[in-house]
Order: sequence, then structure tokens, then C-alpha cells
Amino acid sequence: MTTHFKLAPWLTAVTLAVGFTASTPAFAYNQSDLDQLLKTNACNGCDLSNADLSNKELYGAALKSANLRGANLTNALLKEAKLDGANFSNTAMTGAIVNAATASGTDFTGANLKNSKFINTQIDGANFTKADMSQADFSSVIASCSIPSDKTTCTKFVSAIGVSTVLNSSTLIGADLSN
Repeated sequence: MTTHFKLAPWLTAVTLAVGFTASTPAFAYNQSDLDQLLKTNACNGCDLSNADLSNKELYGAALKSANLRGANLTNALLKEAKLDGANFSNTAMTGAIVNAATASGTDFTGANLKNSKFINTQIDGANFTKADMSQADFSSVIASCSIPSDKTTCTKFVSAIGVSTVLNSSTLIGADLSN
């Protein structure tokens, strides 16, 4: 004997809405945060996830602890930017220029950094795990441990792709370059 259940129409609608909501991405930038960055060049702690910042000149931008996960920073200029503790995981940064910036403790996990330039930049304790650094220029970067006695605070390049990556005059004290 088979038992059939009939769902109330409102319960069907709720079930479909919950199922649809659960399958959509949960992160997107906050428009007021993006407006603040573009107006003042400062947005510490802001939510800029998935924002399109391609070809933007963010000279001296203050983005400490900002969430830029999945953002598009292709060909962006981040000269003298303050990026400490920010989340740049899974960002598109092809051709971006990060020059004379600070990015200590910043997360670049899975970021596309092809042809980017991180020149004369402080990257202590930054995480570049599984980032694509092909043809990137990391000349004169300083990468060491945020806490010298704690190896877990060292800059990580674990399983990063580094075909033709330039590291001229760079200091990589305690950096994890394992595969």
C-alpha cells in the first residue's frame, strides 16, 4: 500500500525558495563599501567580495582587513596600498601592480596573479597557497614570519604555480615553498 502526501501550496513555494537560496553564492560586495572606496580610497574592513575593480588606480588605498574574495583586480594599480590582513582569495589579479605596498597576513589563496608585479612589497605571513604566479614579478619583496618563533605565521607559497616567476633581490625568510 502506497501513501501519498499532498503538500500545501505555500509549503511547496517555501521549499523551492529555500532550495534556490541555498544554491546561490552567499557573498557579494556591499555597494556602499564600493562607493566609499572609489570616493575616499579607503575602505578598511569593507566587503568588496566579487567587486569589479579591474583597471582601477587605487594608489595608496587603505584596504586593511577588507574582504575582496573573488574580486576582479585585473590590471589594477595598488601602489603604496595598505592591504594587511585582507582577503584576496580567488581574486583575478592578472597584470595588477602591487608596488611598495604592505600585505602582511593577507590571504591570496587560489588567486590568479599571472603577469602581476609585487615589487618592493612587504608580504610577511601572507598566504599564496595554490595561487597562479606564472610570469609574476616578486622582485625585492620581503617575506618572513609575522612571529619569528612561530613557523605557522610564515609566508606560504604551498602548491603555488610559479612558472617564470621573478624573485630578484627578494628576502624569503622561513617561507614555505613546499608542493
